[in-house]
Amino acid sequence: MKEWLANKKSQIQKSMDEEMNETSISRFIEDSSIYINEEINKANDVVERETEELQKLFGDVWWRLTETSRNSLISASVLWRSCSCIDKKDFDFSGVCISATSALESELKRVFFDGFQRYMEKAYGKPDKNNWENTFEVWPERLLSSTRYDYERKVRDGKKPELSCQKIFTMGQVPYLMGKLENKFNVVKNALMIEKMNEYLKTIIRAEHFTEPIKLFYNSDLSCFVNECEKVRTSYRNPAAHADIIDKGRAEQCYMMVVGKREAETYVSEVAGLI
Repeated sequence: MKEWLANKKSQIQKSMDEEMNETSISRFIEDSSIYINEEINKANDVVERETEELQKLFGDVWWRLTETSRNSLISASVLWRSCSCIDKKDFDFSGVCISATSALESELKRVFFDGFQRYMEKAYGKPDKNNWENTFEVWPERLLSSTRYDYERKVRDGKKPELSCQKIFTMGQVPYLMGKLENKFNVVKNALMIEKMNEYLKTIIRAEHFTEPIKLFYNSDLSCFVNECEKVRTSYRNPAAHADIIDKGRAEQCYMMVVGKREAETYVSEVAGLI
């Protein structure tokens, strides 16, 4: 597995003339996580034990996670348990970070991207079923396969472009889905995103938080949920996709941030993992 990851990292970096972008990193994490999960699943006894421990830790939440997330969390736990006794300075623990952050990315996609799109389709109709001008009036562009500018340009050129839901998601999109401004010219687009995200969040949170739903996840607090996810992305996920070795300490920090305290299954309030 160590050799496979090293080769995979080398291949993806050689294919990029400049620093790897967000999409290529996300694709690397996804591909690597699939490989790791397949390899880990061969260790039946260890997988069974770690699965039981995670089920205790997460309780009923465990079955709300996607199958991809559960498999990646199991892999992260197996790798951490198996390698935590290793103290070699040149040992690469990136597999732990790849599996843990893959699980987090999968859950962010499920809740804040796929769920958001399903809400928009139910509330406003599918993008390809309505007049395209009306669609852009109510749908945030980040949820669509085209920006309004690009779509209008194609229409002016006499084309009949398709308009559908955006398929590509990465962790780096989450702040913008929560209303982060890209630049001063996108104020109107940003206002639409905030309006629709607030509408959607009201369908999945408790009524007492309906006043400003987004602020539950994204606010001025450095330790708010979105900022913590950004820390995972920049401090653990991205470095795990590069050739540098991930040391034991960083892998442990990543595991704790995403999964939580393994010894806290009897104290649910202490389980502080982002998932």
